Amino acid sequence: MSTADTARDMDLIRQAVGDARLNYYGVSYGSYLGSSYASMFPNRVGHVVVDAVLDPVAWSTGTGRPPYEPFTARIKSGRGAYEAMMTGLAECDKAGKARCAFAGGAAAKWAKLTSRAKGGHLQFMGEHLAYADLIAGTLGPLYGNDYTDLMGALDQLYAENFEGRSDPAAARAAAELFVTSAADAQNPFTVPAPGLRRVSDAFAGVACADTRNPRDLASWSQAARKQDRSYPGFALRWIWLGAPCAGWPGGDGRCLPRPVRGQDRQPGPGHRQPL
Repeated sequence: MSTADTARDMDLIRQAVGDARLNYYGVSYGSYLGSSYASMFPNRVGHVVVDAVLDPVAWSTGTGRPPYEPFTARIKSGRGAYEAMMTGLAECDKAGKARCAFAGGAAAKWAKLTSRAKGGHLQFMGEHLAYADLIAGTLGPLYGNDYTDLMGALDQLYAENFEGRSDPAAARAAAELFVTSAADAQNPFTVPAPGLRRVSDAFAGVACADTRNPRDLASWSQAARKQDRSYPGFALRWIWLGAPCAGWPGGDGRCLPRPVRGQDRQPGPGHRQPL
């Protein structure tokens, strides 16, 4: 399930549809896949457009020298998510209550919600809402281009816990985030897609084949604690998403600190492709 395997599949699709060249668009991890295809099949690639470019060295090997840092710590997606959240809260306040339901000290209200969740006392529709589920439910919408629903859900959550009021319609809308999104793994996607996206198993299959990681879970805990001090909640969520790679079968660390090159495109019998 490595990136190189996917790039080879893409080339087979290109052949099947009869195209002389493959044109490609990808964001986030998709930038790594597109770069890998272009370097593996330089004579068959057409136009390539990538955005939110993933650092190929951070994704694959890091420095390449022990002690290894978990790849989900190296790519710093927790930092990106935290900064996106803080920016969204600031913009909500600028927009005002008429345009953003959570406006009016939004960052301070978010801090109160997370503090109560950490203490195990956050309620949603009369039920306990765990800190991890609050973060997971918030993370998914940060990949979108409209925070309106997220801010409305946070306002409903705040009202229930700190103001003693609840709007049934708003609560049902919030449930789409804090129940559905918490259960549905939210990972970087190549292109936007509607509906539920359950990709955690596929994410691990690709990422663990591509990346070099420590084998002991203590290293993951250490990295999570370190980044959580700067990017609370989101760093924990992101770093632990990659934890299956600590014991992933076949993850022997033979990865390359770059997209796969042309000479890597046709591995011989018994050769383990490094990406």
